[in-house]
Amino acid sequence: MLGMLTEKNINLIWQVGRNNYDRIIAETGNKYANVKVLDFIKEIDKAYSAADLVVCRAGISSIMELSFLGKPAVLIPYPYAAENHQEKNALSMSNLNAAVMVRESEAAEILQSKVNELIFNDTRLGELGKNASVMYDRDAVEKIVNEIIKTIN
Repeated sequence: MLGMLTEKNINLIWQVGRNNYDRIIAETGNKYANVKVLDFIKEIDKAYSAADLVVCRAGISSIMELSFLGKPAVLIPYPYAAENHQEKNALSMSNLNAAVMVRESEAAEILQSKVNELIFNDTRLGELGKNASVMYDRDAVEKIVNEIIKTIN
């Protein structure tokens, strides 16, 4: 997929994790000037700000970050997450037309085409981002605190 990104002049910020960093750097080397490989992104808000499209797992933190920022995304749920909660998260977003879900088992076959379909389609990106932002509950903290208080009393 990196070749396609280069051909289409698409920049990629790729957080690969500490365990994969050395291997990915060895495999990609300096072949792709438009790909920035990082083990960890400390200031994820800056990476999100630079992104037209986010490709990520579907943990609740990522879902809330995407919805807070109204970012369009392709979600690839981690298939070994407890009670398959990441797939449930991704399905919820997908069913609300707030993200596109790609199962990990399908990623090798369809991820590139999904990214290709979306990346230059400003209308679709805008639609996904707008729908993602609707999911953000600005009163969530207050609701959680009120539930805790009810439980204590």
